[in-house]
Amino acid sequence: MRIPLLILLAGLATSAAGLDAQALVVDEGSYAIEIDGTPAGLERFTIRRAGVLQEVREISSGTLTLGSGAAAVEVHPLLEVVGNARRVASYQVKVSGDGNPEVALRLAGGRYVASIRSRSGEEEREYRALPGTRILEEDVAHLHHYLEDASPGQRIPVIEPRTGRSFQLEVASVAEDTLRIGWRTVPARRMELTGGADSRSVWFDGQGRVLRVEVPARKYVAVRQDIVG
Repeated sequence: MRIPLLILLAGLATSAAGLDAQALVVDEGSYAIEIDGTPAGLERFTIRRAGVLQEVREISSGTLTLGSGAAAVEVHPLLEVVGNARRVASYQVKVSGDGNPEVALRLAGGRYVASIRSRSGEEEREYRALPGTRILEEDVAHLHHYLEDASPGQRIPVIEPRTGRSFQLEVASVAEDTLRIGWRTVPARRMELTGGADSRSVWFDGQGRVLRVEVPARKYVAVRQDIVG
């Protein structure tokens, strides 16, 4: 049954508001974004969690600002995952500007259904709800948080709703490393993920917080600007 996009968006927003009142902050902070060696923008985010065991829920929200002044574009992702397996329950992404589409994704049985609203109307796109599916977005760093428990050899199904793409990443290696964050040098785990043009490197600290993301094919680098606690 077709569900209007506004209902999907309102449902996830209501869920996020309800979680706020009872949730613990898992992580929050910001990333400086570089593309092709040039400062390109700033991403701010918050990840909250409530509940225990299979009733646990996490909602991550953020604002990615690319460019500056009148040419600046803002991307607003909002993700809800449930249970210890972090199953994707719902997702939405909005992009500033009249010409940019809004996307809302929901779990419907064995598939994910994305509703896309643009100037030309509303359409739907479907993806298989494979076990362990993760949501990533182009140029958004904090959603890599949901890859931190992956192990070498694991294949991760990925949906990138704003671009309409789906692909797989394979964990090629996980190794101990160090990384400089501001004035501090911190221990980190470096995860190498292979997937052709989607290959990337992600650094995590001991609490699973994303410290740095590199996507070589896009010449994209996101660097954590702060570590709280």
